[in-house]
Order: sequence, then structure tokens, then C-alpha cells
Amino acid sequence: MSPTARMLLVLAALAPAALACAEEPRTEIPRELVLERFRVAKGGDLLLVPVRFAGRDRLFVVDTGNTLTTFDESLPLGVPRTVVESITPQGRVPVRIYDSPSAEVGRLPLQVPYVIGADLGWMREISGYRIDGVLGMDFLRRFVVHIDFDRGELLLLKAVPRDAGEAIALR
Repeated sequence: MSPTARMLLVLAALAPAALACAEEPRTEIPRELVLERFRVAKGGDLLLVPVRFAGRDRLFVVDTGNTLTTFDESLPLGVPRTVVESITPQGRVPVRIYDSPSAEVGRLPLQVPYVIGADLGWMREISGYRIDGVLGMDFLRRFVVHIDFDRGELLLLKAVPRDAGEAIALR
């Protein structure tokens, strides 16, 4: 059997599996559920959204694995509320905690009890983006976060669409 014939045979065998895994969206998400809509990268890059703070739009990373919202300490956050010690792979480091600043994520107010201040220079250096913060679950937990990588959209919804499919418990 020729190499081309073998390749076609392999592709034919894999096609049904690919079709079974690729699920088309059931319907458009109803407009009345969408609180905010952001354009994001399609190719697996960081999920970046604008956060309006101190009169400017700043790029924040959306990070569902981060518990708390973090602002770069180069921003005018005022005087820290407190400083606590955190254990990191680099050892014990001081973590500054600030009162939640007045800021908006799109049109939504950033409502969190407090924010962390940190040097995010390493994120800017690695990513090449001017990142000024990270949106954590303390903000995101109020919404249904819908990410459509094919369309390059991140939506913050007020509820789960009725035909969203079967719920899967995450523990």
C-alpha cells in the first residue's frame, strides 16, 4: 500500500471520531443574558479584557484559576490595607492587600472586597502584552463565563442559556 493510500485510510478512520467530538453550538445566546461581550484571541493566547481604571483602559488577564483580582503595583492603588506573608516557590514573599479601587470591566463595575498588589512585569515580559492586572474568581464568580475560541469572544452572562446542554459537576 502506498504512503498516500495509508494516510487516506488513517484519515478516514479518524473522521468519525472528530465529528463525534466537535459539537456545534445549540443556538445563539439570547441577548438578554449577555451582560458584557469582549473580543479575545482565537489562537489560544491569553484572554485579555479592558478594565477602566484611573481614567484609562488597561489590559487584564481573565484567569479562572486565580482566586483574587490582582493589580500591578505600578498603578495608583493608594496605601496598602495590610501586608501578609505568602509562601511561593521563590520562598516567603510579602503580599500587599489594597481596598478595591473604582474600576469597570467593560460596563460592569469591578466589585470585589479587596485586591492584591503585585509586580506583574514578568507577565508583560513573557507575553509581550502590556498587562496591568488579573481578573480572578472573586469578580468572575458573579457571572456565567462563556468563552467561544472559534468566534474569539468572551461573554459574561447573567444566567446559563436554557439549551446549554448537560451540566458537568467540577470538583
